[in-house]
Amino acid sequence: MTILGTAMGAVIALGSTLVNDRIKWRREQSLQKRKMLQEVYSEYLTALTEAHETMRAAVTAHGTAEERRGPVLDAFRASGAYTLRYRLAIVAGQDVLDAAEEAFRQLRGGRDLLADGNGLDSRQYKEFRTTYGGTMRELQQRIRQELREDAVSFTGGS
Repeated sequence: MTILGTAMGAVIALGSTLVNDRIKWRREQSLQKRKMLQEVYSEYLTALTEAHETMRAAVTAHGTAEERRGPVLDAFRASGAYTLRYRLAIVAGQDVLDAAEEAFRQLRGGRDLLADGNGLDSRQYKEFRTTYGGTMRELQQRIRQELREDAVSFTGGS
């Protein structure tokens, strides 16, 4: 009876250890995934913001529409937003991916407005900026929801 009791205790202890290790592993995996998502999402938001700000700077730095077309297009390309879209497509949930794609499409439209000669004071650009700012805030809210962060009221965003 004593040997059986000892064996039973060892099995229970081993089982308990395995369950605890599995729980710890899951928690670590969850934390690693969350950190990776935060990094990818932050990089994407940064790329969109840098593209927008660099395009705006190109418009300011170059006088004529013809002179600014190349620098505006180059600024968008150099931002890395294209490649980050593909990283998002692999890791993001559908709600975040949909909002990220919409923000990208709108920014590409803003790029085309600026590359086609519209200035920062043009009606078309001002309309774009208002719409794009709302889209960026929506993307940020969806990211926060996916990361299970509390909602915040944020009025910034291009």
